[in-house]
Amino acid sequence: MGILSTTQARGAWAPPCSRKGSVFLDAYAAIDAVFRKWNYRVGPNTWTYACRRITNGKGYSLHAYGPGDKFTFWTGVERDTAVALDVNSDRNPYTSGPLITDMPTGMVAEIKAIRTVSGKQVWGWGGDYRSIKDAMHYEIVCSPKDLLTGIAGRPASAWTPPAFPGTVSKTSPASRVAAWRVLLGALRYKGFKVGVYPWSGTLGAATKRFQRRHGLVADGVVGPKTWAKAVQRLVEIRKAKG
Repeated sequence: MGILSTTQARGAWAPPCSRKGSVFLDAYAAIDAVFRKWNYRVGPNTWTYACRRITNGKGYSLHAYGPGDKFTFWTGVERDTAVALDVNSDRNPYTSGPLITDMPTGMVAEIKAIRTVSGKQVWGWGGDYRSIKDAMHYEIVCSPKDLLTGIAGRPASAWTPPAFPGTVSKTSPASRVAAWRVLLGALRYKGFKVGVYPWSGTLGAATKRFQRRHGLVADGVVGPKTWAKAVQRLVEIRKAKG
């Protein structure tokens, strides 16, 4: 899969309007580094998280997929993080006509070139839309499991490993199971869906493979030891490949 469509992004980052922790911080640090390099000043008319549905539609806006931890841009503007980021809306309007933007072409190209350690594009730009132009708009176009691998060529920012959500098993709610699906997926385990889904046989099999590989009791239940080992492996991978 290449970049995520809007529908795919909603599924990957579900549920909307729910805390996401530090997962977005690497992506925001990477885009902000490009803004700073080009001396592009992020101003007060910059918007991120908003728990709302799309205008004249039923689905949630990508701005609703957060909030994540707060991030401070190089200009001092602080915002909650989210899948979608609108930068300097006063100078980069949404329009059905020609593209209007004060963003240098080279800067936008550098932002779109940001990749995760797993090789996925991180940011898409609304100025590339076909029917309308939304120059203020950037959105994360990779999945949580790919973003968890870190940003290629950059050290981790204020990222912190995902906290243990409590024991994950067959009887756990889908929201808790989703956290394990994302973490295990970031470790390159395959054969199961990543997203908000109940426990499945394929996830149980992958969990047991992970446990056996790391000398844990292979019972398919994700307790503190299994979670801690998975987080340890993720940190090691990020340090080695970042």
